[in-house]
Amino acid sequence: MIKNILVGYDDSRPAQVALAQAMDLAETTSGRVRLVVVRTEEGPAPQPELAAEPGIAEMVDVGLDEEELETESAGAPPFVEQARTKLAAAGVEGSVQVADGWQPASCLREEARIADLLVVGRGRAHNGGQLGRTTRNLLKSHLPCPLLICAGQYLPITSMLLVYWPSSSAGRAVSLSGEIAATLNINLNTVVT
Repeated sequence: MIKNILVGYDDSRPAQVALAQAMDLAETTSGRVRLVVVRTEEGPAPQPELAAEPGIAEMVDVGLDEEELETESAGAPPFVEQARTKLAAAGVEGSVQVADGWQPASCLREEARIADLLVVGRGRAHNGGQLGRTTRNLLKSHLPCPLLICAGQYLPITSMLLVYWPSSSAGRAVSLSGEIAATLNINLNTVVT
């Protein structure tokens, strides 16, 4: 079942919707929510041969531990504390991590290695409702876990769409989708490509 839910988070409205959806899933499944906030670097992207680890330059665990809060959240964006407060107020076990990197999609893909589900908002697209660049890049990549893209506003999940294509992780996606649909008592629709 879904025990480790990863959320790509910034201060945008779509990210707040993704957090709300993830908290609902975590409450239903007794799971844990881990928010990853990606601070993008200024200036040109490093050349691949110069980057020690492409996608993540540094990882700082901000967590929910009050004793560590003052020292580890130094330099974190101000909305990190608001996200931490939302998790605590909802009674959802969770943590917030701040990652420095060049591309949010690369950082999230790396962090998704230890997640059961990655939840993102539709993105900050300025082109009339199309998906934002980070979300489009996640869709193009080979994620190690299923991806849930939330609607533009918070809506209770009433049905799921599984886009299926044969791959090494397809069986896991079908299994997880079935578990989510059964847990939430919702319809599961499948499209085979």
